[in-house]
Amino acid sequence: MRGVPGPEYWQQSAAYTIQAILDVDERRLDGTTRIVYRNESPDTLRRLVVQLIQNFHRDDVPRISPAEITGGYAFSRVTVEGRELEELPFLRGPGYATNQTNMLINTPNPVAPGDSIALDLD
Repeated sequence: MRGVPGPEYWQQSAAYTIQAILDVDERRLDGTTRIVYRNESPDTLRRLVVQLIQNFHRDDVPRISPAEITGGYAFSRVTVEGRELEELPFLRGPGYATNQTNMLINTPNPVAPGDSIALDLD
């Protein structure tokens, strides 16, 4: 074995466009993000997972030191392909839910192999 990927190897891809404003006095970062996610897998996707690493600093996430509580993401709008999604406590149908450092998104339409989907987060 040489460690070279075989013929069935694939890797997902995403392109990000981020616009942000930093308010130093308020210790706040506001912005919008567009993620264009391309399904390179052989499977049709009905749910996406977006990592929200900054949410490690929310007060409801377990950690070692209270000094690490500085806040996390607060979303005012989440859209998929221009369709605004609701935050749902139980994902039944299109929508999203945050689970500490992950956002689970049930897409309105499945993402077939080779297709892309655009996510907009405010």
